Amino acid sequence: MKNKTLIRLMLVAACIMHAIPHSFANQAAYQSLEKKIDSLVALSIREGQPGGTIGITKKGEVIFQKAFGLADLENNVPNTTETAFNLASVAKQFTAFAILLLEEEGKLSLDDEIHRHIPKLPDYGEKITIRNLLHHTSGIASTDNLLLFAGRSLDGPWSQEQELNLIYRYPDLNFKPGEQHLYSNAGYSLLAEIIEKASGTTYDDYLQQKIFGPLQMTTTFVLDHPDKNIPNRAFGYSKEDEEFVRTKDGETIYGATNIYTSAKDLSRWGNNFFNPRVGSRKIMHRIFNPDHVLNTGDTVNYSYGLVVSSYKGVKRVSHSGGDLGYRSQFLLFPEQEVVVYAAFNTDAIHLVNLVYTIVDWLLEEHFEDKKPGERMAVDLDPEKLKKFEGSYQMPDGLNMSFEVKRDTFWLDIPGAPPFQVFAEDETRFFLKAFDAQITFVVEENGQVNSMIWHQAGGDHPAPLIGETKMPDAETLAGYAGIYYHEALEVEYPVRFEDGELIIQTPDNFKRYLNIEQLNLSPMGDDRFYSRIGVVKFTRNQQEKVNGFRFVDVGRLKNVGFVKTR
Repeated sequence: MKNKTLIRLMLVAACIMHAIPHSFANQAAYQSLEKKIDSLVALSIREGQPGGTIGITKKGEVIFQKAFGLADLENNVPNTTETAFNLASVAKQFTAFAILLLEEEGKLSLDDEIHRHIPKLPDYGEKITIRNLLHHTSGIASTDNLLLFAGRSLDGPWSQEQELNLIYRYPDLNFKPGEQHLYSNAGYSLLAEIIEKASGTTYDDYLQQKIFGPLQMTTTFVLDHPDKNIPNRAFGYSKEDEEFVRTKDGETIYGATNIYTSAKDLSRWGNNFFNPRVGSRKIMHRIFNPDHVLNTGDTVNYSYGLVVSSYKGVKRVSHSGGDLGYRSQFLLFPEQEVVVYAAFNTDAIHLVNLVYTIVDWLLEEHFEDKKPGERMAVDLDPEKLKKFEGSYQMPDGLNMSFEVKRDTFWLDIPGAPPFQVFAEDETRFFLKAFDAQITFVVEENGQVNSMIWHQAGGDHPAPLIGETKMPDAETLAGYAGIYYHEALEVEYPVRFEDGELIIQTPDNFKRYLNIEQLNLSPMGDDRFYSRIGVVKFTRNQQEKVNGFRFVDVGRLKNVGFVKTR
């Protein structure tokens, strides 16, 4: 009896020790972290609401892992650490990893031209490689934006076959391959197709055989068919009029999204980056050290399905995910061997703020102390400011107009209030209203013919443009008509009403963007400003209006419509 009692006590002690993270000095440290995270989550998740799961590993040890809220509101099913959540775009790293495994197997090269694997793609007139797809430098338009402009639902039935057919129909590139980095879900749908062609099996089977199975990720699945059962899954919820409404699972595309997994499996996947059981250390080194270079020579920080950057001086490798009803975050800190992951089955949560609050608690001792210096304004003679006056045209066609008013310098952006601009020196200026800076380029003769707009890490040159003639009412009426996009199979009526030109957008603009129509403000030279950017009308050789294009709408550029009547 004593032996049985002793064995029982030893088993209980072993279970307790397993629950307490070895990386923490004592149970109190774990309980302190748990209490802080519980309090943080409680600010966003109430009883009876959808929730999520959060996990942290450090040097291979799980130091926190917990679930919150409900996976299924209708049946009162709670989330657990084995509940499978849709990772949305966090899934891209699995697709990229599979491509790297196939490269190691000798079944493809990252420099393969993509038509070699997918001959049904249109002739883009440019060479596009697998490497371009991996790093979002192909120029291929993102299908989420294509669906929006085609007037299609973003939460209705949509299969991988439909996804690929849309890509095959749309022949226009956003830019020449390698010219820019621009996020494209279509690129990762194509990568999934390449995985199937190169491996000779399905995307799901390849990931199960090469990644999920070897890592014992038993609660990880690809939603690749509308009838597929995902065991122990969390259903997604959006908030409408203070009520949570279950989102539909109509979309079954894969490659870019639709991998469901749990906190337990994410811990196994995260640790594989530091102690590889799947893939080589060479692969991990490539992921952590960006190697893709644009035509300009600049290195892209998007690296094989993850973004490599710095957070408060600490190296960070991360990706976020968002879909109707789901939010996710996945972060690696290589130098500390820390993994932080979170997946929630509601889109009514500020998951970024929540996760980075936890990161701040975890890594505070590793952060750089120095803070960015505050920009100091200097006084410039208003006469010196006048040489910068005028309108400058941004790469997306937007006009930025500068003017001296009552001895102060102001910026006018169409559709926004005026912003005061402050001088940092004789050519460099900044705004206090938001984080952006301007450098005026002064030629040797003292003339100013261009400026550079600095924002969000990008430098955007903008030439000075002359005065433009604004259209009169007769000219505006000449733009009215019906415009059609053949590949998207959609009409956009343009009407002239009460002295204003208006584009009637599809009904889905109202649902997803809260836009019923686009009121156009003239900018001159057949260009107009709208809530979603610049619209440029085109003319034929007889100077008749024959079409228009949306110049830049995020993941989609130069979307051209033809005037049919």
